Amino acid sequence: MNHRMPRLENGEIHPDPTVVFADRHDVDLTPGGAFAKILGCEKIRVNSLHGQGILEPGKRVLIEGIAEDGTIEAIRISEAPTFALGVQWHAEYDPQHNPINRKLFEAFGEALVMRQKAAA
Repeated sequence: MNHRMPRLENGEIHPDPTVVFADRHDVDLTPGGAFAKILGCEKIRVNSLHGQGILEPGKRVLIEGIAEDGTIEAIRISEAPTFALGVQWHAEYDPQHNPINRKLFEAFGEALVMRQKAAA
């Protein structure tokens, strides 16, 4: 599975963002984890443009999503007092139409509202 940015035969980055950001591989999520709860499933399909990733997670980094090639795709920070999730894919791409990315941004927005209410 090629998880790197799509390129043309001459090596240039593909000019079509729908090709570059297309969902290209599956990620298995931790059953019952934060991502599975937010997304309502345990397997998702995401875009892939990375050339690097997490090799050794830090002490508080909990792995919650792994691609079929073993790439760590979703993490959360253990015992974080606020929203502390991270993803390897580009969730910022087209959340208006991509239900996985939209749910992540909605969860982030809900966490912001809850934090504002708690601070008031």
